[in-house]
Amino acid sequence: MLLLSPAGNLITTWIITGCVAFILMMCMLFIGHATADTVQKDGQVRRNLYLFCGLLATWVGFSLALSSNGYLSVTLVVFATVLPIVVGTLLSFTPFLRDVIARIPTHWLVFLQFYRVVGLIFIFPYYTSGLLTRGFAFNAGIGDVLTGVLAIPVGYILLRGSRYSRMVLVGWSIIGIGDLGLAISSAIFLGFSAGEPVLYPVSLIPLYAGPPFGILIHIITMRSFWLRNPSSDPVPSRPVSSVPSPQ
Repeated sequence: MLLLSPAGNLITTWIITGCVAFILMMCMLFIGHATADTVQKDGQVRRNLYLFCGLLATWVGFSLALSSNGYLSVTLVVFATVLPIVVGTLLSFTPFLRDVIARIPTHWLVFLQFYRVVGLIFIFPYYTSGLLTRGFAFNAGIGDVLTGVLAIPVGYILLRGSRYSRMVLVGWSIIGIGDLGLAISSAIFLGFSAGEPVLYPVSLIPLYAGPPFGILIHIITMRSFWLRNPSSDPVPSRPVSSVPSPQ
């Protein structure tokens, strides 16, 4: 069985870890933008902001701890996928997060998913080095790259306020979520690892950057669009929010 060279392992470690750090940083920036005008004036908003940022950091830390703990079982991966999606979706309906989501431009959230092009590493070098199964690597990798590449034109369409924004966003979200669902089913039924234990940094993908964050950010993106566009008019509108808009 082929294995990654030390240089290849170092490069992929930096790519995956950097991707996770990028996701966390951008989420913090988006939330900071949404609360910039109230965080210093409203103590409750400030406390909610600190709490939510703490939850995000805890999620990343939990994923890092699990990813370095050893071989991943299907049960663990399913739990690590379902829990943040359910909790994150429920939290998005709380007043604080609903207002934050409504104030984040939807196209920002779409552009963020360009990170999915990193899924190419499933095929090269992980499949070509014999670390991942062909069924999983190609099913997950091709869909990830497609979703990431399409994030650029989809985000631009939303930025321009096209009359087709709603249809395009829903179609792209179906592709993105469908790809992640296919990745999960491929890992379960076709196998994830080609024989070697799946350790850090590869394990960060099923525990954080892959289905858990990917599906959740699709849900948050659609929530953002609908909150900012409550009518049938697809042109981005200023949301009605209990968090005052910047002056």
